[in-house]
Amino acid sequence: EKVFAATGSIPPPIEVFYNFVDLHEYDPAIVSPEEVAEIRERLQLDGGPIILFVGRMIEQKGPHLALRAFRRLAESRPDARMVFVGAPWYSRANDSPFVNLVRAEAESIADRIRFTGYVDHTCMPVYYALADVVCAPSIWDDPSPFVTYEAQAMAKPVLASTRGGIPEIVEDRITGRCIDVF
Repeated sequence: EKVFAATGSIPPPIEVFYNFVDLHEYDPAIVSPEEVAEIRERLQLDGGPIILFVGRMIEQKGPHLALRAFRRLAESRPDARMVFVGAPWYSRANDSPFVNLVRAEAESIADRIRFTGYVDHTCMPVYYALADVVCAPSIWDDPSPFVTYEAQAMAKPVLASTRGGIPEIVEDRITGRCIDVF
């Protein structure tokens, strides 16, 4: 307003630029059943449903909330498994005090939880293909998380928070569900 009053000019229009995903890279048709079977075997996932968390393993992304929700699901679905893909920082396969806390909280159901650490983005389509549901439980105003685009490109439903731009990306009851994480 001050710029407008001082110069008398109209400010430029504001546009929203969304993240995007390469639909040739994230295409369910390019992932073979053998690749999915290899990951399932390597992670010892048996045959039950798979819940997938993908993202930085930091409090703001909500992996601890996904774990708590999974614990409740696991009571009625003992064959379900949860896979956490990610590290505290991009492209680094390191732990942090927060990751250690999440791992400690998972100890009572450790037989149903897998932590992969960092996975190169070129391998991610196979992990999405493995999943039955992908979760994005951000507790901060996450503007445009890639995981929501990637999961939908891989034809996976997304269970996500109502924070930030997520409700603009995940079409509630169409491509997933948006819920309040608190």
